[in-house]
Amino acid sequence: MRILIKRILALSLLKNSLKYLPQAIASLVIVFYLSSCASVEEQKVEEKPVAENQLDTIKSVDYSPSVDSKVEVPKSYVYILQIGAYSTFENAKKFRESVKSKLNEEIFVSYDSRTSLYVVRLSPRESREEAEELRTKLRAQKEFSDAFILTVEF
Repeated sequence: MRILIKRILALSLLKNSLKYLPQAIASLVIVFYLSSCASVEEQKVEEKPVAENQLDTIKSVDYSPSVDSKVEVPKSYVYILQIGAYSTFENAKKFRESVKSKLNEEIFVSYDSRTSLYVVRLSPRESREEAEELRTKLRAQKEFSDAFILTVEF
């Protein structure tokens, strides 16, 4: 019975000591690694002297400016004369009919959602100069004194 108890105690001690075995092995590996690093002598790297003419040498660099992949397309504009703005479609239409005989132009009524007004405009002009010339003529008449040019990009 004593032998059985001794064997059970020996097995339990062995079992408990095996629990710490991985930690012991890891500690030994770290100790050996650190001790081997400390014993290695530093190796000196011999620096090569730089010749004086090497310091004055300028290497040519091939510089090519990068080209942006976006190609800028010229913008196109039209110039529209606005001759009136009204809160109701009926008033804008009445104004158009009243000035139709005075102008030899196409007159359009449309709703401008930004201003919530019905605007009365003439047909678009291709050049700013042409639009300014017509605006000057129109402003000479009382009912077109507030005429202005809208520049529209498309």
